[in-house]
Amino acid sequence: MLTNKIIHQTWKTNNIPKEYADLAKSVKSHNPEYEYRLWTDEDNRNLIKNTYPWFLNTYDSYKHGIERADAIRYFILYTYGGVYIDLDMECLKPIDSLLVGGEIFLSLEAGPSIKNQVVSNAFMAANQGNLFFYHIISNLESFKEEDITFSNVFQNTGPDMVTEQYLQQRAKFKFRIIRLNEICPYKMINQHPKLKEFTLAEIRQQQRLYLIHHNTESWNIQVKCPETEIEGYQLYKLHDINGYDIDYVEYTDDTYDKIIAKCNQNPQAIGFNYNGYIKGIGGKLEKVASENFWLKEGIEPWICMKIKN
Repeated sequence: MLTNKIIHQTWKTNNIPKEYADLAKSVKSHNPEYEYRLWTDEDNRNLIKNTYPWFLNTYDSYKHGIERADAIRYFILYTYGGVYIDLDMECLKPIDSLLVGGEIFLSLEAGPSIKNQVVSNAFMAANQGNLFFYHIISNLESFKEEDITFSNVFQNTGPDMVTEQYLQQRAKFKFRIIRLNEICPYKMINQHPKLKEFTLAEIRQQQRLYLIHHNTESWNIQVKCPETEIEGYQLYKLHDINGYDIDYVEYTDDTYDKIIAKCNQNPQAIGFNYNGYIKGIGGKLEKVASENFWLKEGIEPWICMKIKN
């Protein structure tokens, strides 16, 4: 049970863009009994500087602002307890009944398949001084790697790191993993078997979710796709070889794996994302070229390389 009834959100300054302000209003209006705290970049750094000075050098050395935004939420939850909610989440009903049956509450990312889920750090809750978050903040320095691409963000401070720590620590704590029919990414609503029969208006009106995660990825910097072609290949931007947009496949089954398998079986094409080329079931990256070809379109962009005739 959660005893620290405070909701934490973060933004660069106190001047929140209207689209986020409207979402924050939905969080506050449905949960009036919770104290509400918006943390700015200045607030965040002051918390580290004044309370955790041993981490300040690491905090300042992160190359991407999202790493600091990720890291600070663990420090906030350990220091104050309560609920952290991403600013791009829309609240449809009170969260109290969601926060029962555990001591640590974590939501899920919309993974490439239902059997390969990733724990999200977009919604997290725990009481003040929770030892799981103490473990995370105590080890963040050791998790840090040099950032070459944005994928490192997920391993350094983001969902991949939290997932790994959850898997290592789940026997020690009472976790409540919040399911995708409770907090759901916006892009997955029309794919989820318990939600796809309803319109977004019906879901809102009937309060079929606690929160919708709009995944605006405001931290995500666009990097231009390479203009030059790789010798022997023709570049097809933003699509995989089968015409699918892999970011929006049916996440609740194994469609993603099937698409990658087809890519793997087609000698005329290879899919790749901004980490390099890919061949392998389930999205396992195998970098087979030394050239740095970067594409940024969401966190997992895909394009097609087809052998020229």
